[in-house]
Amino acid sequence: MTRPREAAEQTDEGGYTIIELMAVVLIMGIFGIAMSTSLSAFMRTTRVADDKTSVVGDVRVAEEAIARDLRAANPIDDIAPASVSTYQNSVTFSVYCSSPGTAGCGADRLRSITYQLVSNRLEQVTGSTTRVLVGPNGQTAVPVAQRLGAVVNASTEPIFTYLDKSGRAFDTTGTGSSVTTRRVHDCTKSVRIHLKVISEPRKTTTPYNLVTTVELRNYNEVNGC
Repeated sequence: MTRPREAAEQTDEGGYTIIELMAVVLIMGIFGIAMSTSLSAFMRTTRVADDKTSVVGDVRVAEEAIARDLRAANPIDDIAPASVSTYQNSVTFSVYCSSPGTAGCGADRLRSITYQLVSNRLEQVTGSTTRVLVGPNGQTAVPVAQRLGAVVNASTEPIFTYLDKSGRAFDTTGTGSSVTTRRVHDCTKSVRIHLKVISEPRKTTTPYNLVTTVELRNYNEVNGC
């Protein structure tokens, strides 16, 4: 009388079929791919955010350095006979220094400083020392002007704009015959600094922009300004 029941119990054994195991493996594979994709996207987003933060920090530090030195300029240098357009992406001036013979400090206790754009790099030149403040870095396969940190001001967007006492900008395009390097040197009361920098590789349409206007403390008005 008990044999049918025993037979039923013997056929009801635990375990998984091959189809069930394959289904589990497939689900785990799909889950793993989804997790990997999500993790990669998260890491990519984080890297982009970190790059932008780094660029923003570099640009702010650069403009603060230029602003600090310009406030102490004695005043900006006359660059004649160079074209007045040179002023758009380069400015040279001297600041007071207390240790002649040290770090470019001359016997007259003045140190020459130049800020200039060279190959998408903003450089600071102090004496014989050149330091890159902001410049392209990253994969060499990416064109220089599209790399992270590249300075990409257009020709119509000069890095340096020079303003007179009324806040009017001097025409440094080189087309205004009445504007000379001497006039910019003598009559500039403030300087506007504008940097456009690539904050994400290859994204040239959305560069980071920062504009700072600095008033020269040692401005001395001369006749004709």
